[in-house]
Amino acid sequence: MMSDGTLKGYVFINFEGNEYVIDYKVAGFSKEYQVEVFAPTVMEQATLTYGVENGHWKEMQYQREYDPAFIHSLRNGATARN
Repeated sequence: MMSDGTLKGYVFINFEGNEYVIDYKVAGFSKEYQVEVFAPTVMEQATLTYGVENGHWKEMQYQREYDPAFIHSLRNGATARN
């Protein structure tokens, strides 16, 4: 995990004319794996919505627990500088 909270990875930039699409690839994961979301407690009162691939917007549900992937990385000795 990098210091900004993103998992280590790399970017593919695909150009077509004067337009481009950026695809982020997390190292060690399939190309479909894109993001994990963590919302700090300061967001507790906010209503957050999400949409995937032009689908309908859905309301996110607040979970009062630690991000399991982050806890797993801590247990395995990973740090933000790794």
